[in-house]
Amino acid sequence: MATDLETSISYLASDFDTIKDELIDKLRETESWVDLYEGGVGMTLIELFSFVGDMLSFYVNMMANETYLDTAKLRSSIISLCKMIRYKLSLPSSALTTLKFTVTPAHTEEIRIPRYTTVSRFDDDLGENVYYVTDEILSIPAGETEGTVTAYQGVRRKGTESNPGYTSIGTSDGLVNQDFVLPTTNIADGSVTLYVDGEQWEEVDFLIDYGPDDKVFKVDWKADDRLYVYFGDNRVGSIPEDNADIRIDYTETEEEYGNTGTNTITTLVDPIQEYISGSYVDDVTDMMSVTNITEATGGGARETKEHAKVQAPKISRAAERAVTIEDYEALIGAESYVAKVNCIDRKDTDEIPFRQVWIYGVTDGGGDVTTNHRDHINDLMQLKALAGTDWLIKETEFIYINVDITYYYSNPDYATTVRSEILDALNDYFAVDNLDRDYGEAVTRNDLIVEITNLDQVSFIELNQPTEDVELTYNQYPMLGTVTLTDGGLV
Repeated sequence: MATDLETSISYLASDFDTIKDELIDKLRETESWVDLYEGGVGMTLIELFSFVGDMLSFYVNMMANETYLDTAKLRSSIISLCKMIRYKLSLPSSALTTLKFTVTPAHTEEIRIPRYTTVSRFDDDLGENVYYVTDEILSIPAGETEGTVTAYQGVRRKGTESNPGYTSIGTSDGLVNQDFVLPTTNIADGSVTLYVDGEQWEEVDFLIDYGPDDKVFKVDWKADDRLYVYFGDNRVGSIPEDNADIRIDYTETEEEYGNTGTNTITTLVDPIQEYISGSYVDDVTDMMSVTNITEATGGGARETKEHAKVQAPKISRAAERAVTIEDYEALIGAESYVAKVNCIDRKDTDEIPFRQVWIYGVTDGGGDVTTNHRDHINDLMQLKALAGTDWLIKETEFIYINVDITYYYSNPDYATTVRSEILDALNDYFAVDNLDRDYGEAVTRNDLIVEITNLDQVSFIELNQPTEDVELTYNQYPMLGTVTLTDGGLV
């Protein structure tokens, strides 16, 4: 019997056919295995071994893919990999707006509208009310008729002054690195207020930035795709005392459904009272009205794994400092309410001899950055930008592109569905969370034609509008305008 096999096995063989061929070539060198005919028992065993090898290779490759950010598919893997490079996937964000409260006629006493006063509007897509809460106390002095206040979308789950903390998430065991699961995943970014035995602790992005005496916590995703509160180990952040009750207030958000136009939030939910000598007294709700004088923008879903795979390496490269233009875009783009950002270094121009960065941004929902968003970005840049660098937050020019299409299809069953499929494709193409679109990129007729004709239900189209490619500059962002769809019938 031959014992020295001349044919070497390729250990890179991973698919069924290659493994099968390798086994057959190897077995032909032996004298003990002669059943190599199709349909024979020996060949059946070879194919069985090849199938098992193919399946094992598939799972080995899949597991290997999950260890690299570029190739990972599972959200749990991406969460874990991003933590290794100091990146946290964003929570959902609440839309921000400015409310104007009006009293008619002017009242003889001060009217004070408490923080977290709730107002609402009805959303046709959801089929229910969407709620907004004020972010600070608003005082309308005696004799005046109106006042404005910042508000954000969400339902505030909060305790009382005497019993802070809406819900208990657990009891401390006094050990290091404790974590507690939160009751829901649609908690607005930055909205968690946490109390340890009634004492408020501070939310931070990363515990490693703090010391043993700092009473801090962080909110982050775990591999099970749920939100958790994390505490430190008395080296990076304090440990809550043993048996301490841990309670939280938080805001539940409707995410992108919080985005809306001006003068749409008009319903008072909580009563409004006059404020005399430090006490709330008579109800004046019947004299009050409310509306939003700015668009509500910035509401969005949690960060997608696709966005994280693009954004995390940028943040790692920036190393928490805004030096290059790419650093500015990475740090601002990581904010939960930002969908797109474009930064321009104006030092390259003759008119500005020192370094000045112009910042353009689009919020989730498609609006320009609001005053409140601008304040947040300015605070961020104060911490991250190099000394001596100036920056300006500029207004984005939104270019609305009207689309007129005549479409044709080959199956009569498509007549009732092809229209909505085309509309969905156009909305996806112009969506601000489309990673393939950016500031200053032209919208070409060819792109639109390809986008629509690639749909299964569409045979071909006539693109009547736009009549030519739409060229854009660095401060312009394309948005979908009026859509006209004409049924061209069967072909």
